[in-house]
Amino acid sequence: MQRKKNTAILPRGGQDVHAKGKETDGWALTPEGVTWIRENEKRITSTLGTTRAGMPFVDALRSKVRMHEQPLFRRFLEKEKLEGQNLYNFTDMLNTSPGAPKEEIALRFRRLHSTAQLVADQQIISFLDACAQAFSTVAYFYGNEGPKA
Repeated sequence: MQRKKNTAILPRGGQDVHAKGKETDGWALTPEGVTWIRENEKRITSTLGTTRAGMPFVDALRSKVRMHEQPLFRRFLEKEKLEGQNLYNFTDMLNTSPGAPKEEIALRFRRLHSTAQLVADQQIISFLDACAQAFSTVAYFYGNEGPKA
C-alpha cells in the first residue's frame, strides 16, 4: 500500500489582502497544490462526478501576455538566467515596492506562481522558479522556511 504524501502545503489559508487593510480570510492553492490537482485530476473528477471548469482561455492568454511584457521575464529569455537583476526589477514585476513587507511580496509571488501553474506555460514556470532562487529572501513561496532544495 502506498503511503499518502503530506498535502498540508497544497492550500494556504489566510490568503487575504492585509496590505490594503481588509480583514478577510480565504484559501488559495499553492503552486504545489495546482500541480497535485493536475496529477490527480482524473481521480478527483471521477470521485466528484464532474469535470473541472479550468482557467478561461481569455484569462490564461491575458496572464501570458502580461508576463511577456515584463522586462525581467524578457531579460530571462534573452540570457536564460537572472544574474545581475535586482530586487527593484523583481518587485516591479509584482507591482509592489522593495520596501513592502516580505509577506506581501511573497503572497504576490505565490499567486503569480500558482497562476503560471494553472496556465501551464513551462517557460513562465521555469522563469518563476529561477526568481524563487534569485530572490529567495523575499519570494519564499514555500512558507516561512524558504525554498526547498
